[in-house]
Amino acid sequence: MRSSSLNLLKLAMVGALLTSALPACVPTSSPSQEPLIVIEEDTGPVDDSGDPTPDTGTPDTGTDTGEDPTLLCTNTCQFANDGECDDGGPGAQYGDCDLGTDCTDCGARAADPEPEPEPDPEPICTNTCQHANDGECDDGGPGASYNVCTYGTDCGDCGEREGLRNCNANADCAEGLLCNATGQCVSSQGGSSIEFVTLTDFQASAQDVWDSSFAVTGDVRSVSLIVELASPDATAYIWTVATPQGTLLYDIERSDQSLMHLSPVTYGGQMGLLMPNSPQYALNPGTYTVRFWAEDPTQVRVHAMIKRGPSSPQGGSLPVTFWFAEQNILSAATAQSDEDFQYALNIMRQIYANIGIALGPIFYRDVGGTLGRQLAAPQDDEVLCRGMRQVATAGNLPGINLLMFDDAPGMTILGLSCGLPGAPSRPGVVRSGATAALAYLRSDPDVFAETIAHEAGHYLGLFHTTERTGTDHDPLDDTPECPLSRDTNGDRLVSADECVNDGATNTMFWTSFGWGEQHQRTLTPHQRFVLMNNAMVETY
Repeated sequence: MRSSSLNLLKLAMVGALLTSALPACVPTSSPSQEPLIVIEEDTGPVDDSGDPTPDTGTPDTGTDTGEDPTLLCTNTCQFANDGECDDGGPGAQYGDCDLGTDCTDCGARAADPEPEPEPDPEPICTNTCQHANDGECDDGGPGASYNVCTYGTDCGDCGEREGLRNCNANADCAEGLLCNATGQCVSSQGGSSIEFVTLTDFQASAQDVWDSSFAVTGDVRSVSLIVELASPDATAYIWTVATPQGTLLYDIERSDQSLMHLSPVTYGGQMGLLMPNSPQYALNPGTYTVRFWAEDPTQVRVHAMIKRGPSSPQGGSLPVTFWFAEQNILSAATAQSDEDFQYALNIMRQIYANIGIALGPIFYRDVGGTLGRQLAAPQDDEVLCRGMRQVATAGNLPGINLLMFDDAPGMTILGLSCGLPGAPSRPGVVRSGATAALAYLRSDPDVFAETIAHEAGHYLGLFHTTERTGTDHDPLDDTPECPLSRDTNGDRLVSADECVNDGATNTMFWTSFGWGEQHQRTLTPHQRFVLMNNAMVETY
């Protein structure tokens, strides 16, 4: 087969959430003689709270004067009594000291009012558990008969569940219980484990064909394949996937008739393959064979991450690393205390917590050097994904990698995933990640949050529920589909507004609502099934 006939398949490998582009704001000069990539590790959140026990009395006498205790008036500032106000308050010349600590120069300051107490969270009550309304409580909470669903997702059988967090870590729970994504101590079926096996390692020639096989036993829940090419510019394809009986789950030449739905092409010299990626088929014991075709000569390695664990996990956890290209919006240090970014992160956490996946630990890293500037405003998806591979592989951290860039004005995207799914993280093995544009953070942190959740979903194995034309959909039976008949403006595309009642509120819809009151924060039980199967999600 001529390689040119496969070029269009590369578009399927990259999952992107689309929108109109905003102007980029990035450095235009590139100093010479710098390293290509500089990864700067974070040192954790900075404690900038100042003196933990400030003196609130009158500094000259140390006695109670009967003054308003809500006023701040000390001279503990190192520049106190220098004739200039240094506490950063109204009228101050400088902001070198804490408010109220340069009283002689600034006068007494009014203390900030105590914040309003956080309202109690709403009770948890959904029926997204695949066993909901079967007459038995399955969510692992108090009085539950089974622990096969996430806490609060079998409301019809279990009733409303308390929304207050009772734990933040497993150590907060009694013996035999685990702290789940919503902060509840629940029973567990035991944790998952990963067996790592290298299936293939050889030098492929152009137009080469090879088979990689792996064995499945009865206790295997899923298999994640990693395909890594030594050259990030090389391309390889999945040609067929065969069961132990020789039945083809996937055939690239009959992909629209295949039981298995996948993106068959590497991007940036890597890709993942998740089995099963739909409840429509199961992994039966025996030997599975995947046939590959290499377009370019390159060293090839294929690995299998074989996952064992609970068949119906109660929950899971996923480490996340945020990488920051060299731009002027956020860095690894500032993101940890940035109000908009942390607001967006909390929304992303909630989207995944709703299906039982706790995000964490969270790591923050900077990408400097020439690569950091290149990735701030990538020119195309190939540049972005080659760089993403380099960053994530060099970082060698567990879980999913998410790159924050400024904007990609030529690509009209909110974000992009370098793989569908991408290669799971494994020490010493090539991997990549997903990306999002920080240019949209300030204008709408809600859309930004939904974008990073969307692109992470792609990298973990989720497809668009509905594609732009309304004629293609994901392989999952429980995700709503929006047909082309919903196109009311005649542009032959189905927008989020046109599909508001047909799945546009799902996190994996192909495009965003943009600025407005509608949100995309829903994931279904079958989407949960896919995510729990990914090797990077540790399940219990």
